[in-house]
Amino acid sequence: MKSDTVSVIIAGDLCMRGPMDALIGSGREAGMFEEVRSLWDGDDLRIVNLENPLLDGGVPIHKSGPNLKSPETGVGLLIAAGVDAAILANNHIGDYGDEGVLRTLSILDAHGIGYMGAGASIDMARKPWFARRKGYTLAVLAAAENEFGTATAERPGSNALNLRRLCADIADARDRADFVLAVIHGGNEYNPVPSPVVVDRYRALVDAGADAVIGMHPHCPQGYETYRGKPIVYSTGNFLFGNAARPDPQDPWYYGYLPRIVLGGGEPALTVHPYRFTPDLTRIHMLTGGEKERMLAYLTKISAYITDPEKLWTHYESWCALQGPRMARWLAWNPDTPDPGTDSATLALRNLFTCEAHNDLMKTYLRAVCDGRIAQCEQGIPQVIELQRMPQV
Repeated sequence: MKSDTVSVIIAGDLCMRGPMDALIGSGREAGMFEEVRSLWDGDDLRIVNLENPLLDGGVPIHKSGPNLKSPETGVGLLIAAGVDAAILANNHIGDYGDEGVLRTLSILDAHGIGYMGAGASIDMARKPWFARRKGYTLAVLAAAENEFGTATAERPGSNALNLRRLCADIADARDRADFVLAVIHGGNEYNPVPSPVVVDRYRALVDAGADAVIGMHPHCPQGYETYRGKPIVYSTGNFLFGNAARPDPQDPWYYGYLPRIVLGGGEPALTVHPYRFTPDLTRIHMLTGGEKERMLAYLTKISAYITDPEKLWTHYESWCALQGPRMARWLAWNPDTPDPGTDSATLALRNLFTCEAHNDLMKTYLRAVCDGRIAQCEQGIPQVIELQRMPQV
């Protein structure tokens, strides 16, 4: 028998690197998540993005960007947080090749933690995770932009984003579940506003039958909207993720929010619960009082861009003007490189073309350059930088 509603709460990137190494197995794990658990222990489903494989040893793959992993005992953090399932569709789950992916799946299975978005092959990686709660069946699908460590017909990895395929999978899950949630790992890192392409893409998933779409990966909070009665969250921000290169506790890196989606009894209802975590990773603080009000006001401000196409496009062109010169250096490449599979410049160039967010950024930047509009786009850079600053909480 079905109850009136079922609630799902989803957290962004949990990466067990840096200071986290000393915390794993220290007995302090429960304290890290104490405030979070006071919020979500009453929810029917708790899901978090696991941004690294769980593996002792292993050999890193060749890629651009860092190779991340956690010792296998890192599963204790998921247990301490009280999560039901882990999202594995991201750009780091395949950082230690087949062994890292398969070992992670095995560890999660052994501890009764569900997962979606990665598997022993692409057919397995694209399968939804089904959960039964209060008489309802929920399906959760996850996909990640096409960076490194993606699954193929013969190779383990993450579910690489293919919009047609994902829409078909949503429609198929729609026939087998009461509710379907889609989680996407992608978008421009550090951009507080999603690109127009991402907005179109996530809305297409609602058109395909998703009851809610949740985005993550940009390492900062982005806004949210209701589209055709269904919530779309463009970026939750990091959940708990070390970064010694970003020591400022006011950095957007250390801020995010937990979207809670209540399903049943009408259209899905979204509430957001902002937090910040300490750079030493010992605590996630749920914001309250004036701190919470200021953060919610900030989220409202950046969300306004999403439903204003002209404002959204103007911001994105300015963002591309800011980031394009840095990324353009990847175009300096020697096609006669003797071993391109291990050459950092070749791997960076490959990522520029295969990763949807990087590709769209460079296309937009180069169009503005060639159209003689780059100076006009650059005028909006101060406003872009201002939006990257978190409210003083």
